[in-house]
Amino acid sequence: MGAALAMGIGGWLGNGAETAASGFTDVPASYWASDEIGYLTGKGIVNGYPDGRFGLNDTVTRGQAAAIIANALELNLTNVPEPGFSDISPSYRFYPHIAAATAAGIFAHAESFNPNGKLTRGQMAIVLSKAYDLPNTIQADFKDTSPRQRTYTAVQALAGSAVTVGYPDLTFRPDEELTRTQFAVFMARTMENKFKPAVSVVPQLLAEGVYFPYFVSPATPLKAEMMNSAIAAKRTEAVQAYEDFHADDLGEMDYGLSYSVQANNGEYISVLLNEYFYEGGAHGLYFLTALNFEADGSRIPDLSSFLGSGAAAAEPILEREVRDVLADYEPLLYPFEGIDLETQMYYIKDDAIVLYYGLYEYTPYAAGIPEIPVPFSGFR
Repeated sequence: MGAALAMGIGGWLGNGAETAASGFTDVPASYWASDEIGYLTGKGIVNGYPDGRFGLNDTVTRGQAAAIIANALELNLTNVPEPGFSDISPSYRFYPHIAAATAAGIFAHAESFNPNGKLTRGQMAIVLSKAYDLPNTIQADFKDTSPRQRTYTAVQALAGSAVTVGYPDLTFRPDEELTRTQFAVFMARTMENKFKPAVSVVPQLLAEGVYFPYFVSPATPLKAEMMNSAIAAKRTEAVQAYEDFHADDLGEMDYGLSYSVQANNGEYISVLLNEYFYEGGAHGLYFLTALNFEADGSRIPDLSSFLGSGAAAAEPILEREVRDVLADYEPLLYPFEGIDLETQMYYIKDDAIVLYYGLYEYTPYAAGIPEIPVPFSGFR
């Protein structure tokens, strides 16, 4: 089986190649997916090219995917039923893998298999959900998925199993061709929980244009439940705002909500809500609301709590940073008189805290929402 394993994703690693810590010349140890790639290559499930590369952004064919899945599941490749595809024959190198995976119900019976066709992200979701019998336990509403799509249920299963969180713009891109890196990450997360984020965040569509974050943690479901409960009131408020703004007698008023994950690093989780209100006139208004949590899932109530014992020392540093930034907006609409650590709005990045203010709080509408990042190194 060794040769099949090596060829399952395109080749084998040449002897004597100068490689990075991950084992591939194009995968430095600092690469975001190096651990997942190393895990799969260590098990012999995937491998690299003869020139020593892994081929991070190369695509994956359907034939290669069948070989990888069959090898990962250790399916029996001998005496498997004829799959009945018109475009592959027993002499095709991935024929036994395709036949075994089809017999296992991972690939559907059809007239043709299209072994050289590029695997899409949506097709990958179907393959993994069937191969590993992933349950469909949550509602996950990526902006480009819908129940009308064949891949919808499988994408939901991946999201509910913390295998995927989609893209930062809250899309999944089911029709996008899958890269080798993406496939390695999805496979590793499916096979081994340690590669999943402790808590993942997926979108739920509460009303048209209202995408609210939902926390998922298969390993620690009570943590996710606690986090979702902590923001339940805001969730209800968003639904009510939509209903109020879309009442029949209110003309062209509008309301929308989206979010972005600012930090999810094992120490803090910070999600930033962005709400949009339009009540007529030249433009609408938008407001930011930060949802900040400790790694254990407990809500951080205010900036003072986040800073803890270092609050007194950090306060003048943060205040100086704010004054320096606001100086660029002079004259201010209202004078800046300092920071109140119990009411100051903020969100958390991996390496910084970001203080922010509302529209018209100090600056005109055209200036947007002032956001002042302060690196942790500046006050810790």
